[in-house]
Amino acid sequence: MTKSIKHTYRYSHAPEAVWDYLTRPELIAQWLMPTDFKPEVGHEFNFTTRPMPQFGFNGVVYCKVLEIVPNKKLVYSWKGGPGDGVTFTLDSVVTWTLTPTADGTELHLEHSGFRAEQETAFTMMDAGWGQNIGKVDELITKKEVKRTWFFNSPTKQVWDYLTKPELIEQWLMKNDFKPIVGRKFQFALDGKVDAYCQVLEIVPEKLLSFAWRKGKSENEIKVDSVVTWTLTEKNGGTELKLTHHGFKLLEEVFGHSKGWDFCMNRMVASINSTTHANTNA
Repeated sequence: MTKSIKHTYRYSHAPEAVWDYLTRPELIAQWLMPTDFKPEVGHEFNFTTRPMPQFGFNGVVYCKVLEIVPNKKLVYSWKGGPGDGVTFTLDSVVTWTLTPTADGTELHLEHSGFRAEQETAFTMMDAGWGQNIGKVDELITKKEVKRTWFFNSPTKQVWDYLTKPELIEQWLMKNDFKPIVGRKFQFALDGKVDAYCQVLEIVPEKLLSFAWRKGKSENEIKVDSVVTWTLTEKNGGTELKLTHHGFKLLEEVFGHSKGWDFCMNRMVASINSTTHANTNA
């Protein structure tokens, strides 16, 4: 005989907004764990977190998508064990059900399959789900993009890729940036201005913040937000954090979220190739 974790949450947001936080890997990572999830029946994916050997958990949750009804229902297996990916001490199923309400969405979670001898796992995960899923409402309401990267490169090198126009162009867009507070500059894509910006704050090799305004012209701004980069020396390399906030619409958050992920993959590749070249020089 098994038992289930059950929780019901209510959000003042449409089902589509809540669904995105259940199915988009970059958003799932903000409230649950890093994952390679894809919304495709049969797709096998993992969640990763810190191992807890005292509980027979190696830090990896092995999952498979079992059912999808877009914006309505998502079901996947949830298996964990000692670390071989074959033998599982926990073999369970997670079911999300979304129901539209007059003012938003009712989200129901059922995590089933816990055996009687798994009371510790049941208690810990019951509390964990309650704490983590509660973050979704805050994340949707905040309407911001947040990311963290780590480079095995000195802070100055990462800083250069944020402040030197020719290096910024390699991963983002053409620009006339200068690291001067109050400086107005532009990002251009395919010969057209994509964003009108102004430097707000600079702490060399530690912090860069600038206004990010998108519209047909500088006087017709539809998206007025702020981009902040924070650099921290860590473990012989550099931790880089991005916060892009001030959006009014969720569509703006999702659009910029995809954009930053694409551009930052290019930045990571550029910095890593430079670091590799310097190491072999």
